[in-house]
Amino acid sequence: PTILNQFNDELSSLAQQAAASGLSGFEKPAVPSACTYGAYTFRCTNFSASGGNAGRVSGKLLLIGYREHFVKIVINWMQKGGQTAADADADADKVLNAFVPALMSGR
Repeated sequence: PTILNQFNDELSSLAQQAAASGLSGFEKPAVPSACTYGAYTFRCTNFSASGGNAGRVSGKLLLIGYREHFVKIVINWMQKGGQTAADADADADKVLNAFVPALMSGR
């Protein structure tokens, strides 16, 4: 429950930051999921918001923790012209698959 509460707080904070930055229509799935990168499983969710003429800004929130200690990772991206949303998500996951295990292992 501690991680779920922290996750919900972080997601609310992201929605507020998006609105303060002029983004609108913050969307996320109703239920977060679990994402595994290397040996680490995070509570995670994708989100997106409209950037007006700039298009949609997408992102992923990852959170892992123990008791009152948390690691939060947020990655944001814009979908390139001609790229599908699934392709953009796959590109973000490639980055996370390389970055997260290195970050968590301290290398």
